Amino acid sequence: GTPPEKPDVDMEAAANLAPGAYGVFLQALRQLMDNKLDANVYEDLLRKELGTPSYILFTLHKVLQQMVKQLQVLLDTEAGENEHLITLFKYERMRACSGSANLLAYEANVRALLDDDECYAIAQSFQGTSGHLVCSLITYQPEAKAEQAEAAVAKEEDEADEAEDEAAVERWS
Repeated sequence: GTPPEKPDVDMEAAANLAPGAYGVFLQALRQLMDNKLDANVYEDLLRKELGTPSYILFTLHKVLQQMVKQLQVLLDTEAGENEHLITLFKYERMRACSGSANLLAYEANVRALLDDDECYAIAQSFQGTSGHLVCSLITYQPEAKAEQAEAAVAKEEDEADEAEDEAAVERWS
């Protein structure tokens, strides 16, 4: 077979990013994302520099590549489709602030706009000067999700009907 490709990671640049193995990791990840480093070489380099527990980082580049791909799709998609998603997000965020948000209904509405394509949930939280960003793939199970979404929509409609009934009673009182 052919000898493995020698990692082409600039160790000086890596050291300037961060000390030690972390800097090597950051530099290798950047080069991988720029297609300047092969995925197998990236994995070998991480294994060499960080040891076998670094296997979890092997998939980090795959997650980042999928996120970049999704962002590119958003940028390439017609403005009208993006506008619908943004409008839905703003509407659901407003509902969340008032305490009437329904995650299942929101997910069903997003799926309807995306034609059941895979989508990610992105959540951020802050505490003091630090924060967390969580990205997770929302798996699609049409049967279970459809039943849950229908129940959620029916509940929302019932609540809206009750509110209308209460408003009508107040008007006649």
